Amino acid sequence: MPGLPTIPLPLAALPHGFQPGVQALTDASNTTAFDTGLDIRDIFLGIQRCVVCGSRMALHHAHIIPKVESDTWAELDEHEWLPENAKISVKHEQRNGLMLCATHHIAFDSHQFFIRFVPGPDGDMQRARFVFINYAEFIEFVHLHYKAIALDPQDRYSPIPSLFVIQEWRVRGRYPFRNTTPDCPDDIKWADWISSTGILRTDGGPGHFARPSPPRPTRRTPARTAQLPAPMASGSGGMSESSTSRPLPHINDAIADILAAQRKMPTWRACTLENTSWDGTADENIEKYVATVGLEHSGAR
Repeated sequence: MPGLPTIPLPLAALPHGFQPGVQALTDASNTTAFDTGLDIRDIFLGIQRCVVCGSRMALHHAHIIPKVESDTWAELDEHEWLPENAKISVKHEQRNGLMLCATHHIAFDSHQFFIRFVPGPDGDMQRARFVFINYAEFIEFVHLHYKAIALDPQDRYSPIPSLFVIQEWRVRGRYPFRNTTPDCPDDIKWADWISSTGILRTDGGPGHFARPSPPRPTRRTPARTAQLPAPMASGSGGMSESSTSRPLPHINDAIADILAAQRKMPTWRACTLENTSWDGTADENIEKYVATVGLEHSGAR
């Protein structure tokens, strides 16, 4: 029986198979960046919360396109549904993620509800919303039906809207006999917890939500307790009696508007710029920058 091969000492170089795992280190650092990105983005008044229900308990870093679906990610890129410089790996792009509590993470991954991006009138990003649709008609989600969740379309790291299109198709496929174009209120309200916890900005700053922690109250000024929303009547579907509504456009009819609107979003432009090379001359870099930020005008990639 041949003996084990000997390794001459001292080592001039590491033997084959003992080199540092550069790919593993890169993968770990990219995963950390994904997690950190969600921790920073999905924070409200200094507290990390589920963007659907506002829970602070059992939070998960969820992927919109599952992190094992590299083929789906590649196909989205091929069809230009992703910004040009989106990360190559589906599991590392934070614009493919959102903070969810355990309950809504399970329900999202098992296709019990979907999130529809609704562009603002005339491209007004201030009025654009990510809307919760209780397509499975779960009674536990009635109070969230047709409500805007805590994702800000004006955020440079906002989720890419087209990713929710894929998830919506899967939800509709699981429930093929549901109403394909349910009525949606014309005036989309924020989820009740968003309105009642004081996270909406009132200082005129950028974006919808107050992210940092507020100053601590003095001993003579007791902290203000958020008023819980009143229970909604069963079967209200998230709409008040005075709300007007119209059928939610079927996703097949809404895709063109969603794809056009997402190219105007800060998240699309920021993602495109993040990994752009600036090794040209000053004039070349200026021309490249203008071409990149002007994507929404030309519609070109």
